[in-house]
Amino acid sequence: MAFYKFIRKNLFFINKIKSFRFFKGKDYSLLFSSFLFQDIYLFKNWLRIKMIKMSFKKHRRFLYYLKVFLINLFLPYIKKFNLEGFYIKVKGKIGLGGNSKKRSYSIKCGKFARYNKNLKLYYDFFSVSTLSGSLGVKIIFLYS
Repeated sequence: MAFYKFIRKNLFFINKIKSFRFFKGKDYSLLFSSFLFQDIYLFKNWLRIKMIKMSFKKHRRFLYYLKVFLINLFLPYIKKFNLEGFYIKVKGKIGLGGNSKKRSYSIKCGKFARYNKNLKLYYDFFSVSTLSGSLGVKIIFLYS
């Protein structure tokens, strides 16, 4: 629970930064509980709802801030959740800015070896429909 106290203590400074306006107060506790209880479906549903509600032009910015948030705040406490690492990959037309090329964006944190037989691998996939097409999202959690 020290991690949760750390989040609540630094919440004031995080909310002062305008870039973290994508994350509200309940989002921190949802992310915390999804890692604590090893529930990939909670994280998947949260991410799907966030990406559906926002405009497709903001997806790239949201993914960048999600990466910064997860790496800066969750990395020091990743071992307390028995989490070895996680991997998030988004493929499709992300953040169109004039040209409509398909891109991929990945977030990788911690150790990530898919071929280790001693680790529990939780995998899920979903797609998000946007005006410009659909985005495919893969989420992989590795627990010890």
